[in-house]
Amino acid sequence: MNGAFRLTTDYQAGNELISKQSKVYLKVEDGRGDFRFDSDVNEYVPDETGDFILRIRQTNTFEPITDLRLSIRMTISPKRMNKKRGRKGNRGFWQQFSSRTFIRIDEKSKEKDTASLFLLKNSVFRSSNTTIRGNLTFEEDLTLLEKRDGSSLRLRYRYFEEMNNQFITGGEERLTRETSFRWKKTMSRSTRYEFEGNHLSTIKNFVSVTRRSRKINSNELSLNVSHLPSSKIEFGSKIKLGWDTDSKQSSDIKATLREIELRNNYFLKKRGMVRLLVGWAQVKVSPGNTPITFEMADGFKEGDNFKWSVGIDYRIGSNLNAMLTYEGKNESFRETRHIGRAEVRAWF
Repeated sequence: MNGAFRLTTDYQAGNELISKQSKVYLKVEDGRGDFRFDSDVNEYVPDETGDFILRIRQTNTFEPITDLRLSIRMTISPKRMNKKRGRKGNRGFWQQFSSRTFIRIDEKSKEKDTASLFLLKNSVFRSSNTTIRGNLTFEEDLTLLEKRDGSSLRLRYRYFEEMNNQFITGGEERLTRETSFRWKKTMSRSTRYEFEGNHLSTIKNFVSVTRRSRKINSNELSLNVSHLPSSKIEFGSKIKLGWDTDSKQSSDIKATLREIELRNNYFLKKRGMVRLLVGWAQVKVSPGNTPITFEMADGFKEGDNFKWSVGIDYRIGSNLNAMLTYEGKNESFRETRHIGRAEVRAWF
């Protein structure tokens, strides 16, 4: 069938000793961390220019558990059945379709009935009494109208459920459901665009009273346009609109996002490239001045947020490459930040 249908499965099960864990956030220089502390919601949140790094530390108390892992991958691509797929011309409708299915189960459990775990009985998975850590992932991608020029329509559904009782600070539960589409269109040899939309539902619950549980429904639309007037230069722009509602609190918290991003890439023949980017994002929150969690408004805070960056990648020799980047941010909740990085890589 020339790979038109592919199915891959992986099943692993075993016993091991596991300990409770604690999260330790270590202070570092601005721009060198992956997290920052958000005092509005009393938690550390992801930030690529943050000032904290996360370290996981083990306790000295161990207990036996059963570890089970299962994954299933299935792809269907009818165009591979066409022995003459190299010929010119448009493909038939059935050749413009493909799908990808992914299922994954991970479970670390104290369940004594190990046979039920091994036989994948749903009743013993993600139990608050026996699960140390467990998650379930289901993804389905359906791609339609695939053209030779790269145009396509992708429909996606994603379900993710997680339970984590491994940290000494208390249990955490998360459930996300996402439905989305992406339309890629090639207008000409030099102009392409991507139009995307998605709906995301996020539920997070914490045992610790110091953490803020949430139930967020998010909707987002974005348009990304790329234009290459020549082989040396590329212009691009992105417009994004978002609407988020957290209904877990005593009254609904709503956030709206408007974001514009402009970029320019200049290609150095056989040497590298220069990248320029400027962006603006505005967030409005209702009721006004209400703290929002980082899952809302793409992690931006209420008000106007600006960013700009310059990057240079340059190949000095066949085994030597240099990279120089500068990034600036003017965000509504903190002072303007300037971050620069320089890197040289050599291969021997």
